[in-house]
Amino acid sequence: MRTLRAWSAVHSTGPALGALALVGLASLFFADSTVDGIGPFRFWMPVSALLLLPAIAGVSAAIACASTHRLPLPDPARAHGARAGWAVAWTALAALVANLGLLLSSGTSPLAVTRNVALYMTLSLVMVSVGHSHLAWAPAFAYTIAAMLFGHGSNSDQYTYYWWAVVMQEELTTTQLVINLLILAIALTLYVAKPSHNSRV
Repeated sequence: MRTLRAWSAVHSTGPALGALALVGLASLFFADSTVDGIGPFRFWMPVSALLLLPAIAGVSAAIACASTHRLPLPDPARAHGARAGWAVAWTALAALVANLGLLLSSGTSPLAVTRNVALYMTLSLVMVSVGHSHLAWAPAFAYTIAAMLFGHGSNSDQYTYYWWAVVMQEELTTTQLVINLLILAIALTLYVAKPSHNSRV
């Protein structure tokens, strides 16, 4: 328990918990809702809110991994495992919170929601790892807008999303699972190997 308090004290735990609490409430309240756009950007067809809330959840989990200390701290080998465990635990918590809405609705696959959390966590954790946690939201936002505007194409009379716009797809495929696990592992390796400091949130 003392170790957990110590890790919480040098990471952005408070803001992350607050954001995840809001995600959990939104997941419950908007479980059956769809979104047809973000600001001036419009989807080509409505998307379940439960597929978009993972963007906030994933960014929040990454922010929880951002160190708040001003100077580099000793980084013994055992800290690597602790850092990896910390990031995995926050990813799991974010996935759990984002899936709360499925207690009231069965319209979206829990695996698809979890996939999106992992993907957004991956994108944001890279920014945290290079010391720019204040920009952790930027890759997630840019990727989502790109998927909205350019991630779909027409196939005969039907519209489908391209392979890279996976966050818009309501089902999880084996290929998506393997790719997501691979890039998450790469992001975790970078985070473990390159602890950042003096990050802004």
